[in-house]
Amino acid sequence: MREIGLMVRERILRRTAEGRDESDAPFAAYSPKYAQLKAKELGDTGVNLQVSGAMLGAITITAVTDRSVTLGFSS
Repeated sequence: MREIGLMVRERILRRTAEGRDESDAPFAAYSPKYAQLKAKELGDTGVNLQVSGAMLGAITITAVTDRSVTLGFSS
């Protein structure tokens, strides 16, 4: 189950980096004001939830049993 959890975590990270949600649909666009600020500060306007990387970096396996695995945030 731990291996499955690690694979799912990687899938979440990869899909998010591509700007897609759990249904494989594109994330909603940022507001024009935020997109402009992000482009100015980071040179990026894409919606990928990775300004600092802290949230996605905190995804971890929080519980494992013989039949399940739970992902959550470490902080």
